Amino acid sequence: MPFASVKPFDQTSDLFPRTAYQLSAKSPLVAISGHDDERDPMTPQMKQYLDEAAAAEMLNVSPRTLQRWRAEGGGPAFTRIGMRRVAYVTAEIERWASARTFPHRAAELAQHAA
Repeated sequence: MPFASVKPFDQTSDLFPRTAYQLSAKSPLVAISGHDDERDPMTPQMKQYLDEAAAAEMLNVSPRTLQRWRAEGGGPAFTRIGMRRVAYVTAEIERWASARTFPHRAAELAQHAA
């Protein structure tokens, strides 16, 4: 991701941490923590946060489905940002989806029965 195209959010807003960045008006929320230097294992990993609409698009579900999963449980982990805004870490969405990946229906039923 070229850093020249990244512009910071309004830092006076209390809804976003100071490390939040936005790619464009139509892109999802992306927060960067530390830097992504894979050579040094002691450096913090880069976290990317998606807003509700982008997370729903990534999972191919509606934003209302994500809202229901948050209320009833069973969906991917989310982060509350402010009083009304939530974000999803892309790695958590992928972890949640991979935990629900099965080679066949019998394997899925066997996991639910256990």
